[in-house]
Amino acid sequence: SNEIAAVLATDFNLSQGHAQQVAELSQNNPREAFLLADENIASTENFILFQTFMRCCLRFDAFKISAWVDEFARLGREKQKQFIVYALHTFRNCLLIKHAPEIVSATDEEKEFLQKFHPYINSQNQEGLTEEFNKAFYHIERNVNAKILFMDVALKTNELLNKK
Repeated sequence: SNEIAAVLATDFNLSQGHAQQVAELSQNNPREAFLLADENIASTENFILFQTFMRCCLRFDAFKISAWVDEFARLGREKQKQFIVYALHTFRNCLLIKHAPEIVSATDEEKEFLQKFHPYINSQNQEGLTEEFNKAFYHIERNVNAKILFMDVALKTNELLNKK
């Protein structure tokens, strides 16, 4: 991942930290890392999308979720899939921050959010969240209507986050 990050930093003019994060999000796949960098998908965009989505789902504000889904549906399918990969990575980081905080790969802003958010991801809902987001990825690849899909994901995410 360090070699991929170095190439991304020079070829795409990314900061070293951002290049490292893109390399890790791509699971050290050089082709995927170049696609992420080439499409200029900033981790901050995905972070803001994730943060907003989770806050809306946790409280289940139907109007805000509907607005988020409408905005998200306008993104291209590749950006939607990359958001899902980012969300899965963040769920993993939530578990890591509980048990091994030294190996969490995130920016300072993301780590601050994870400190507050990680209690909502637990052994009772982690598997369900991962399954729902993986199914969403599968359906996006098969050209599903993003509005319907993500409204369903929001409902299930609300149910899983509020599971006691």
